[in-house]
Amino acid sequence: MDPTKISLTVVTVFFPFAFAGAWLFAAFFMSRSGWRGFARRYPADAGPRETVCRSPVTRFGNFLTTYRNLVCIAFSEAGIHFSVLFFFRPFHSPFLLPWSSVQRIEETSGLFGPRYCLEITDPAGRIKVWLPLTVELRLSQYARALMAR
Repeated sequence: MDPTKISLTVVTVFFPFAFAGAWLFAAFFMSRSGWRGFARRYPADAGPRETVCRSPVTRFGNFLTTYRNLVCIAFSEAGIHFSVLFFFRPFHSPFLLPWSSVQRIEETSGLFGPRYCLEITDPAGRIKVWLPLTVELRLSQYARALMAR
């Protein structure tokens, strides 16, 4: 049998398993850098069916754990519901963060235009969430006092 055919067969069989393993390892590592603490402290079910938006940037603790366009945010009277997109769900249980953990909400401007920035400080850790201005109506519905600061 031709050695190149054997090599190609081995790569074809091995690559999907290696890719899946690397994906799961990355998801595990990211979840341990902040998400897990919040998910344990504030467990939630699957959450609201309506997702208000996807956060362009969500940072847990430090710049090493930054989620870009992966975190789904929904607002309710109980708090802010956090979840991630389907392919990133391993090791990322959803959580419902109470409004009392939100320290500040402010409008900021950056490289990609104006956004809202939510700063969260809690015994479980720190989160910074950037949201598009399109969430203003829903956000103000639940967080008027925080936005007035």
